[in-house]
Amino acid sequence: GNLEWLQCTSTGTAKACKSSVWRCPKAMPPVDRAAIQTAVQAAAASSAAPGQSTETDQDIWARSLRCPMCNAPARPNVSHCTDQDSDIQFDRKGRQFDRMKAWLDSTIQHGASASSGLLILEIGCGTSIHSLRDESAIVLRKHSTSGAKKVRCRSRREPLQEALRPQGLIRVDPGDCRVPGGENYHPLRMGARDAILGLVGAGE
Repeated sequence: GNLEWLQCTSTGTAKACKSSVWRCPKAMPPVDRAAIQTAVQAAAASSAAPGQSTETDQDIWARSLRCPMCNAPARPNVSHCTDQDSDIQFDRKGRQFDRMKAWLDSTIQHGASASSGLLILEIGCGTSIHSLRDESAIVLRKHSTSGAKKVRCRSRREPLQEALRPQGLIRVDPGDCRVPGGENYHPLRMGARDAILGLVGAGE
């Protein structure tokens, strides 16, 4: 999914509307906690004067985050660890998946040489039940190649050149970066920034 796209929270429920996804507003106002607390207290005490508004910038922004079709609250068009497939509006994601599948099928059809094999760079995918780690494993089983050496880099000071070989999986995670057995799987125990800078530097 993508945090820049929103969907209706009714998706996946018995009262789901037929809205698609829409772009998130570009600018979110800074959080004014004092103003929010004041508004909450005023509403609880029902002390607002007639005609006086306690609406904050955050209220206005939140009001814009509503489904344009049914006015239900919006949510990011991203699959979270507690979501089921039916909870996600699949229009945009489905088109992306179809393009990815067509590209992967073409690499299988034409064959991947040792110099142009598939490399998956996985950054912070976590270990939830429907983690993207599973999808990576499925794809790699269909595009397995040989010849890469296993690398366990625990800091950006260690060499990353071997992990740049164009085949297999690079799994970046500062915590659990374990990978399945196999010579073409590379665990990098570090944060995303250090890993990307290290990989770019090793490739130059």
